[in-house]
Amino acid sequence: MKYSKLFLFITFVLFGFSGFSQSPKTLDIYFYEQPLMFFKTDKNNEYAGVEADILKEFLKWCEEKKKLKVTPKYHNYKNFNDFYTAMSSASENSIGAGTVTINDERRESFAFSAPYLKNVAVFVTHGNVPTFTSSGSQTLAVSKSLSSVAPTPQYSKLVGLIEKGSVHHAYMKNFIATHANGMQVEAVSGNLSEIIASDPKYVAYMDIITYRELLRNSDKYFKIHRDLTMKGENFGFIFPKKSEWTPLVNEFMESGFGFTATKKYEDILEKYLGYEVISTVEMFNK
Repeated sequence: MKYSKLFLFITFVLFGFSGFSQSPKTLDIYFYEQPLMFFKTDKNNEYAGVEADILKEFLKWCEEKKKLKVTPKYHNYKNFNDFYTAMSSASENSIGAGTVTINDERRESFAFSAPYLKNVAVFVTHGNVPTFTSSGSQTLAVSKSLSSVAPTPQYSKLVGLIEKGSVHHAYMKNFIATHANGMQVEAVSGNLSEIIASDPKYVAYMDIITYRELLRNSDKYFKIHRDLTMKGENFGFIFPKKSEWTPLVNEFMESGFGFTATKKYEDILEKYLGYEVISTVEMFNK
């Protein structure tokens, strides 16, 4: 019996954990390039942002706690749809970071990590657009069956921007069907913030993080329509269905108190997002 236990122990040490050997590995990191979340720094081949820094801490954890040396290989994309499409055909040795909202539909295509950030999506227009109110309702749920309504004059000359494949696409469809029938839509092929700042006719749903960056980089007058705010979103890293990285990332995120309960995690959020964004998300997700 003692020999059997010794054999099992040696086998565990030799073959590592969760299907991994302890030989060095390369991890393909696919990311949607965004200010504050994942962006290239001035230094050669170095990246920063909330998602980038969390993944750096994960790689450090692998080396210190699991004795596994992981070398990242980065693949960047300028818009969400290109990033999402690339991840759809990525190898099992891949992880995706693109502020991807966790939902049941996406779980059919990908495995998700535990959430790394809560989010709210805000409806943004030029400041001169009349403020929308919805009979005192704090938020609007996405309709499963969209019904047409009469055209709304205040929105008839506006153009709704959408990023195909994003949850914001569904939010905009719902808004148009229930409140602004006939309003035009355009698919975004570039930077959403830059396009919405280019002409007051453009409106969009965007993450609160993107809205903060819009205000910082533009002298134009914008506002959010609070009654159209969508809350309850959680961002997660995505993996191909059979990826062996999923349980390892989740162990990092959740073991013990989990990384999101650490001071290091709080420091990352404060560094990039600041108190205003963090408090706004907390307010809407109470």
